[in-house]
Amino acid sequence: MSGKRISIPLQFGLIAAVAEVLFILGTYWAGPKVFIGGIAFLSYLIAIVFAVAAVLVKKRANGGLIGFQEAVKAGFVVLVMALAMRVLFPWLLVNYIDPHFRDRLIPEMVTQAENGYRRFGVSEDKIQEQVESLKKSLFRWGRC
Repeated sequence: MSGKRISIPLQFGLIAAVAEVLFILGTYWAGPKVFIGGIAFLSYLIAIVFAVAAVLVKKRANGGLIGFQEAVKAGFVVLVMALAMRVLFPWLLVNYIDPHFRDRLIPEMVTQAENGYRRFGVSEDKIQEQVESLKKSLFRWGRC
């Protein structure tokens, strides 16, 4: 009697989720500027790479053929798992694991938001209104 094997998309999804956590921890240890900087968007690339890898491995396991529906399903499972971790882990990190990091992160986020609004030519009154709204809603889940 052979043991039940874990599916290829689930394997790659779990690996991608762990890779996301490690990447997020790396940006966390590098500081607030890196945590919310442009390099943080590379974490989406992690999800995409593992989704493509899962589809290719699934294709190889099927003898070199894979249907469109099966390929989409495999890639989607990996993307959902990785991106769920991409959203949930930073929220847990700044709300429960290290709330003091949130205090260092908020001023940096506000500064980036102000700079972005100014680049688009938004009036100072609107900028202040948006910044106040941003400060109230950062890292909240729903109506917390």
